[in-house]
Amino acid sequence: MELAVVWEMLNKSVMKGKPVAVLGDFWQPVLDRVREVELGHPAPWGEANGRLVHVADGPGDAASYLQTRLKRS
Repeated sequence: MELAVVWEMLNKSVMKGKPVAVLGDFWQPVLDRVREVELGHPAPWGEANGRLVHVADGPGDAASYLQTRLKRS
């Protein structure tokens, strides 16, 4: 699913919170810009309560992150 759609659904609590991981530095500027805009607006949702998207260094990091987060839920 497209990252923007998933992120927005998590932001608006349209879907139950699930861990999301993206691979590599490619996504960092995208995430930084969205977070910059989002955190500039007071809201009780979204990343004001914690990071919604994890940037993984590689497949192993993504798998480890997802496994850890899924065990919590």
